[in-house]
Amino acid sequence: MPKDLRPKTLRLKRGDIRVRTRGDLMAVVWKDKRDVCLLTNIHDPPREGNYRDEHGNAIKPAIVVDYNRHMGHVDNADKAKQSHYRPGQAQRVPGR
Repeated sequence: MPKDLRPKTLRLKRGDIRVRTRGDLMAVVWKDKRDVCLLTNIHDPPREGNYRDEHGNAIKPAIVVDYNRHMGHVDNADKAKQSHYRPGQAQRVPGR
């Protein structure tokens, strides 16, 4: 992440978004309850500013919506992998 987008250097309010691009790569920091940092090369850069509705709730940018929609597939693969794990086997020390 670029140094000026690191969460410790930014003081964002809920709904704020900051974007930096270099070539095809885009770095995005968006504030909901916590800072959300994303790198992408498939989305168009959103405009910087504040994205909140009339109640003060943060509105998700398209990049976050896409991430949430497709991340479920990775989580399901991790769960399937986890179901084959047996805790006792991996922790045995041979010869004891």
